[in-house]
Amino acid sequence: MGVVEQLIRAREAYDRREWLATYDGLSNAAPDELTAEDFARLATAAYLLGRRNDCVQALQRAYQLNTDAGEVLAAVRSAFWLAFVLLTSGETAIGGGWVARAQRLLTEIDGDVVERGYLLVHQMFRHIFAGELDTALRLAEQIVGYGRRFADPDLVAQG
Repeated sequence: MGVVEQLIRAREAYDRREWLATYDGLSNAAPDELTAEDFARLATAAYLLGRRNDCVQALQRAYQLNTDAGEVLAAVRSAFWLAFVLLTSGETAIGGGWVARAQRLLTEIDGDVVERGYLLVHQMFRHIFAGELDTALRLAEQIVGYGRRFADPDLVAQG
């Protein structure tokens, strides 16, 4: 099977939610053949298969490719998910650094974008862990608002 066919099959497996086939297809490809979106797909598959380190590495590659291409919002999403994975794994300093990086990138963007809602998720959790539940609830409502406005079910669920 050729490289192009392998990538097509891996992408189709992702669309069908076949995580092992996605992971195998994308992780066996040469890294220079993968797009930023492929690395994001690989990260999702790796995370769902319990391969946290592979997930982190794939998200870092997605972030870098998006940054290099000037795709700021896609880079923000990669940084958000990196922070999420790291923070939920107890790596608070590194995860917090990725949150800060995502926030800095988002200052370059004008207007109402769904990524602002995603970054509120980290703030909400920070207030939950600090016992500031009224503030966390207000943030959760804002997050759900972003999710509904942008038809993003993941964001609605997190809120």
